[in-house]
Amino acid sequence: MPPEFLTVTPQRVRCYVCGTFTESPVGWKYRLRLGGHSPICPSCVSRAEHEIDEMTAKPECGRCRRARCLAAVAGSIVWFGLTVATEHIYWFVAMGIGWIVGKAVAFGSGNKRGPALQVAAAALAFAGILGEDILFLTILFPN
Repeated sequence: MPPEFLTVTPQRVRCYVCGTFTESPVGWKYRLRLGGHSPICPSCVSRAEHEIDEMTAKPECGRCRRARCLAAVAGSIVWFGLTVATEHIYWFVAMGIGWIVGKAVAFGSGNKRGPALQVAAAALAFAGILGEDILFLTILFPN
Protein backbone atom coordinates (compact mmCIF):
# COMPACT_ATOMS: atom_id res chain seq x y z
CA MET A 1 0.00 0.00 0.00
CA PRO A 2 1.61 3.31 -1.04
CA PRO A 3 1.78 6.10 1.54
CA GLU A 4 -0.75 8.86 1.27
CA PHE A 5 0.50 12.41 1.27
CA LEU A 6 -1.49 15.38 2.34
CA THR A 7 -1.62 18.32 0.06
CA VAL A 8 -1.04 21.57 1.86
CA THR A 9 -2.30 24.82 0.50
CA PRO A 10 0.24 27.64 0.66
CA GLN A 11 -0.21 29.98 3.56
CA ARG A 12 0.90 33.53 3.98
CA VAL A 13 3.84 33.65 6.36
CA ARG A 14 5.00 36.84 8.01
CA CYS A 15 8.53 37.54 9.22
CA TYR A 16 8.37 38.49 12.88
CA VAL A 17 11.41 40.79 12.58
CA CYS A 18 10.53 43.00 9.61
CA GLY A 19 6.90 42.05 8.88
CA THR A 20 7.45 40.88 5.29
CA PHE A 21 4.78 38.51 3.94
CA THR A 22 5.37 35.62 1.55
CA GLU A 23 3.37 32.77 0.03
CA SER A 24 6.35 30.40 -0.23
CA PRO A 25 8.72 30.52 2.73
CA VAL A 26 11.56 28.67 1.01
CA GLY A 27 14.86 29.49 2.69
CA TRP A 28 13.20 30.97 5.74
CA LYS A 29 14.34 30.04 9.26
CA TYR A 30 12.14 29.39 12.26
CA ARG A 31 12.98 30.43 15.79
CA LEU A 32 11.31 29.05 18.89
CA ARG A 33 9.90 32.17 20.47
CA LEU A 34 7.06 32.77 22.94
CA GLY A 35 5.89 29.17 22.86
CA GLY A 36 5.76 28.84 19.08
CA HIS A 37 7.93 28.87 16.00
CA SER A 38 8.30 32.34 14.54
CA PRO A 39 9.34 32.60 10.89
CA ILE A 40 12.31 34.78 9.90
CA CYS A 41 12.95 35.86 6.31
CA PRO A 42 16.45 35.28 4.86
CA SER A 43 17.33 38.98 5.04
CA CYS A 44 16.57 39.17 8.79
CA VAL A 45 18.39 36.02 9.94
CA SER A 46 21.58 37.89 10.88
CA ARG A 47 19.58 40.50 12.83
CA ALA A 48 17.76 37.76 14.79
CA GLU A 49 21.05 35.96 15.51
CA HIS A 50 22.54 39.25 16.75
CA GLU A 51 19.52 39.69 19.04
CA ILE A 52 20.08 36.22 20.52
CA ASP A 53 23.79 36.97 21.02
CA GLU A 54 22.93 40.17 22.90
CA MET A 55 20.54 38.26 25.17
CA THR A 56 23.19 35.76 26.21
CA ALA A 57 26.30 37.98 26.33
CA LYS A 58 27.79 39.45 29.50
CA PRO A 59 25.21 38.93 32.23
CA GLU A 60 25.70 41.00 35.40
CA CYS A 61 26.86 38.14 37.61
CA GLY A 62 27.58 40.16 40.77
CA ARG A 63 24.05 41.50 41.07
CA CYS A 64 22.74 38.13 39.95
CA ARG A 65 24.54 36.27 42.75
CA ARG A 66 23.16 38.54 45.44
CA ALA A 67 19.61 38.44 44.08
CA ARG A 68 19.43 34.68 43.72
CA CYS A 69 21.02 34.04 47.14
CA LEU A 70 18.55 36.40 48.81
CA ALA A 71 15.65 34.73 46.97
CA ALA A 72 16.78 31.24 48.03
CA VAL A 73 17.26 32.24 51.67
CA ALA A 74 13.95 34.12 51.78
CA GLY A 75 12.15 31.17 50.20
CA SER A 76 13.67 28.77 52.73
CA ILE A 77 12.65 30.96 55.66
CA VAL A 78 9.10 31.45 54.36
CA TRP A 79 8.67 27.72 53.72
CA PHE A 80 10.04 26.92 57.19
CA GLY A 81 7.69 29.47 58.79
CA LEU A 82 4.71 28.04 56.90
CA THR A 83 5.67 24.51 57.90
CA VAL A 84 5.99 25.43 61.59
CA ALA A 85 2.79 27.50 61.61
CA THR A 86 0.57 24.93 59.91
CA GLU A 87 2.36 21.73 60.99
CA HIS A 88 2.16 20.53 57.37
CA ILE A 89 4.75 20.49 54.60
CA TYR A 90 3.31 22.03 51.47
CA TRP A 91 5.45 20.86 48.57
CA PHE A 92 3.98 23.36 46.12
CA VAL A 93 5.95 26.01 47.99
CA ALA A 94 9.08 24.34 46.56
CA MET A 95 7.86 25.27 43.09
CA GLY A 96 7.39 28.82 44.33
CA ILE A 97 10.97 28.89 45.58
CA GLY A 98 12.17 27.73 42.16
CA TRP A 99 10.08 30.37 40.44
CA ILE A 100 11.29 33.16 42.76
CA VAL A 101 14.94 32.16 42.33
CA GLY A 102 14.48 32.03 38.54
CA LYS A 103 12.93 35.50 38.52
CA ALA A 104 15.72 36.79 40.78
CA VAL A 105 18.34 35.42 38.38
CA ALA A 106 16.60 37.02 35.41
CA PHE A 107 16.27 40.35 37.22
CA GLY A 108 19.78 40.28 38.65
CA SER A 109 21.43 39.42 35.35
CA GLY A 110 19.77 42.30 33.52
CA ASN A 111 17.22 40.00 31.78
CA LYS A 112 19.98 37.99 30.13
CA ARG A 113 19.77 34.28 29.53
CA GLY A 114 22.06 31.37 28.91
CA PRO A 115 23.03 27.92 30.12
CA ALA A 116 25.29 29.18 32.93
CA LEU A 117 22.48 31.26 34.43
CA GLN A 118 20.04 28.36 34.10
CA VAL A 119 22.36 25.96 35.90
CA ALA A 120 23.02 28.53 38.63
CA ALA A 121 19.28 29.16 39.10
CA ALA A 122 18.53 25.44 39.29
CA ALA A 123 21.33 24.82 41.80
CA LEU A 124 20.26 27.68 44.03
CA ALA A 125 16.59 26.70 43.86
CA PHE A 126 17.64 23.23 45.00
CA ALA A 127 19.72 24.78 47.78
CA GLY A 128 16.73 26.89 48.83
CA ILE A 129 14.58 23.79 49.04
CA LEU A 130 17.24 21.96 51.06
CA GLY A 131 17.58 25.05 53.26
CA GLU A 132 14.07 24.54 54.59
CA ASP A 133 14.88 20.94 55.47
CA ILE A 134 18.08 21.99 57.20
CA LEU A 135 16.24 24.66 59.19
CA PHE A 136 13.52 22.19 60.08
CA LEU A 137 15.93 19.51 61.25
CA THR A 138 18.37 21.75 63.12
CA ILE A 139 15.84 23.97 64.89
CA LEU A 140 13.03 21.56 65.70
CA PHE A 141 15.15 18.43 66.19
CA PRO A 142 18.52 19.63 67.51
CA ASN A 143 19.71 16.16 68.58
